[in-house]
This record gives sequence, C-alpha cells and structure tokens, in this order.
Amino acid sequence: MKKSIWIKHFFCLLAFLIVGTFPAISIGNHYDFKLIGSQNGMPSIISCIYTEQKGFIWIGTPTGLIRFDGTELKKYTAQPDNENSLPNDSILQIIEDNQQTTWILTTTGIARYSLIHDNFFIPKLNNQPIIAKSICKIADGLLFGGINKIYKYSYATNTISLIREFKTNEPFIIRSIQMWKPDTILCLSWQQGILQMNLKNFEITPFPFQYGNDNVGIIIDSQQRIWLSTYNNGVKCFSAQGKLIASYTTQNSRLSSDIILCMTEFKQKIWMGTDGEASISSILQPAILPYSNISPEIIIPFLQIQYSACIATLPEIYGREVNVKGLSTFVKYP
Repeated sequence: MKKSIWIKHFFCLLAFLIVGTFPAISIGNHYDFKLIGSQNGMPSIISCIYTEQKGFIWIGTPTGLIRFDGTELKKYTAQPDNENSLPNDSILQIIEDNQQTTWILTTTGIARYSLIHDNFFIPKLNNQPIIAKSICKIADGLLFGGINKIYKYSYATNTISLIREFKTNEPFIIRSIQMWKPDTILCLSWQQGILQMNLKNFEITPFPFQYGNDNVGIIIDSQQRIWLSTYNNGVKCFSAQGKLIASYTTQNSRLSSDIILCMTEFKQKIWMGTDGEASISSILQPAILPYSNISPEIIIPFLQIQYSACIATLPEIYGREVNVKGLSTFVKYP
C-alpha cells in the first residue's frame, strides 16, 4: 500500500464523532453528536477506534492509547520502567474478545488490558514480545497475523502459541486476517496478495479468486461475501463460492474515488472510506448496490465497530444522522 495513503489518511483525522452511545441524544432515527476535539485532549492523528461491550470507547493513535468513558479521556503510554504499561505508543489495532477482554496491537508487541487493575499484561513467547499486525476472533480464541507467522490465543489455556510459520519470496506482512469459513481464514498483505489457511491442518494455499494487485482491505460481511478493495481500482464483491458478484469503480457507481482506504459493516450496510469522501452501500442487493455519499470533508478511519458508529471530520464539523431513501448518512447542520 502506498505510503502517501497513510500520510493523507492519518493527517486528515483531526477529530472524531461518536454516535448513539454516550451523551448523544437519540430521537427516533436521528442522533445528535458531541464533538471530541483537540480542546478535549484528543490527538490530531487517529489510527483506529473500537467500542467495547463494557461501554468504553478506545482510540488508538501513534502517540498512545486513549480510553473514553463518555465524560473523560484517559491516555495510556509506554513506560520503560513499568512492565504493566503498553509495549509501544504506536497503536495498530484494538479488539475485544468473546470473554470481554480488550487486546491492543502495537508496533512492538501485544497488550491485554485489565479493567480491575487498570493496566496491561504483555504476553510473550520464548521470552520475546509477540509482534502482530492484525487480529481476528474465532470460536475458541483469537488469531494474530504477523510477518509470515500466525499465532493463536486459546481461551482454554490462556496462552498464545505460534500455530503456523511460512516462507515467501518477500516478507508477507499480514495486514488483515479474517475468518471466512468455519475452518478457513484469509490473510491479506498489501502487496503480496492473499493467502488462505485451513485451521484443521494449517495448510496455506493462495486465494483462488482473481483479485488483482496492491490490496488495501478485505472484509467478510454477515452473508459471507468477500469485499476486496485494491489500490485505485475500487471494490469487488465475491460470493462465498468465489463468484464475482459485482465490481464498483467511479465509472459505474457513485463512488467518489477508486481508492478505498477502509471498509466495515454496520447494521447490514458496508461503510467505505474513500480518498476524500465516505460512502455507504447496502449489502442486501449487491448487484444493484445503491450508494449514499457523505460530505467530502468526512473520512472514515480504520474502524472496528461493535455498538456505535464513528467517523472523523476535517475541519471540526458537527452533524447528525438522517435517513435518505432508506440509507443512513451523515450531514452537516448549523
């Protein structure tokens, strides 16, 4: 993935808006927003956001981790003399497992948050920190994607183990790891393509579909369809059987850009953050796929959304959610 995407993507994130969880007021299908900006201590660069079941909203930045409880922001940073602090300030991804434990991926290690002690446990393997670039939930634990390595955390043993190490001509950095079928995961590298691994025998094989190069993002929706974005080539939707259902670019849809920076599913809609604008599409009829575009000032960051929707704005803009032809979108208001 081109470095320029990261630079533009990150530096456009000056603030974020939080919908439908904390002091937001809901009336019917409309929501009022509260802006959390730099005046509240929010950094100007946000890399990821996650809302957990306990109610906290976690915000990952290159300079530390922030927890928002609806009223106050609390920042966590790496402290060299404290073994229960974060391993690094640069946050890559945040997720809550099925046992309501929050995990944080940093550039130099994994951290597990303890709500009781309000600190972090740093799991290690062979007395070395575990470097992971991506994470996903499975029935009996978590999977972590590293560089040519896949790790598994087991609920039963409360340990992390290396389950697969493989060789490639170039380093295969697993930027996204997704559960596809009950026994199959997909591992995406931005420039090295997609591999699939069988969880029963750990066999790794190339992804069988035709998807192009320069992969940016991949998600599996609630109907087991695969949405794949490639750099400057829009987005493709595959069925679970591998059939190409649809391909969308600026030439045949209302996408404002062929550069899809991120995707997520929320309330049976696919949210796409493009280079300069965000779009929402219905996943119910991908062959027809209606779009609703959001104001060009709004960009959706890499989101891990559970119970609320988060968007970022430039400049600081207030908005509310409205329904437009059955699709949810966000618009500015005075």
